[in-house]
Amino acid sequence: MESQYWKSPVELELHGTGKYRTVTGTKHAAECLLTLWPIDEGRAYNEALSDCLAALDGEKPPEAARNAFIRAAAEAHIYVRQK
Repeated sequence: MESQYWKSPVELELHGTGKYRTVTGTKHAAECLLTLWPIDEGRAYNEALSDCLAALDGEKPPEAARNAFIRAAAEAHIYVRQK
């Protein structure tokens, strides 16, 4: 099975202004979506959760989950810090 760690982590401002969380892979992203996300609905949220689970099952590449996770952050108005 392909590594579930992403080539480039995602840093997002999830806990308030200036408080960043670094998400390094698919499993961590799924946990964030299920336990820390400010909304639990929306098209991008549902796609991100679905893509993360599919990637964990080996049905999609981890980078597809990463891209969907970033789209879900945009949908939830969560700032993603670019490096």
